[in-house]
Amino acid sequence: MSDPQADVAELRQRFEAGEAEALLPELRQRFAATPAQPGLLELYRSCLEQLQRWPELVALLDTARTVHGLWPPVSDQVMGLALLRLGEPARGLEHLQRALEEDPDSGWVHYGLGQALLQLDRAEEALAALRRASSLLPGFPWARIEAARLLEDHFQQPLQALLEAEDAHRRAPDNRDVTQLVERLQEAVRWLSLDQALDAGHLAAAEALLADALLAAHPSDAGLNQRVRRTWDLLQERRARQRGSLWTMSDAPEIDLDGVLRELVASELLISDLERAMGLAPAPAPGGG
Repeated sequence: MSDPQADVAELRQRFEAGEAEALLPELRQRFAATPAQPGLLELYRSCLEQLQRWPELVALLDTARTVHGLWPPVSDQVMGLALLRLGEPARGLEHLQRALEEDPDSGWVHYGLGQALLQLDRAEEALAALRRASSLLPGFPWARIEAARLLEDHFQQPLQALLEAEDAHRRAPDNRDVTQLVERLQEAVRWLSLDQALDAGHLAAAEALLADALLAAHPSDAGLNQRVRRTWDLLQERRARQRGSLWTMSDAPEIDLDGVLRELVASELLISDLERAMGLAPAPAPGGG
């Protein structure tokens, strides 16, 4: 007569060896025959979780609890996350809240809570949960990424979003999606800072920010061209006031970026750097000073 415990241990070894798909038929049969066999439900659950068989996983846990009175540890966490995958955030949230009572320091539970709350349009709670998940999962960048997107899209806070995205980038420096998110947010923050300086009429700050933007952006960038013209208008208006003459927006001449660069940037070295960045001047010869 075989030892049931040894049988489950053997099945687990096969699961850990990558045989999850092949194990499913046997696990279904065993659970139907002996659902209370120690370790069997947990193994069956892990197998379905790895294979992302969410409907079967939810059905299994429902049956285990309502028919057999079985609800092993972390079942609420697994059930909640599975329900999220099935597009049922309200039900998922209920299970995840119970899972949080079971393990308040589970990063995965907080991450699931953040996703559920986000789907339920509870943005502030979602942000808090995602940040908590990130603090508990130091090697996991996605909680920070979702927090960054939430700050950008819902709260309209690109600077805070950038800080979250940069933290995610430190955790996953080779991830292309994270890198692109950081670059996009850096551009958004750059434009926001420049717009604020222009709105306040702080020309010196605007010139410095524009010089930085010119180095970072492509010369055909629409946002760059728009802000170059705004800075040019402010500069001409200031000069008109200094001369004691009137200046209106209709007086603005047609300009090109090459001319504006020479008007806005005082340092000849910086001008040459900008010209090279825009393809207006040849690169220095190798080894040249």
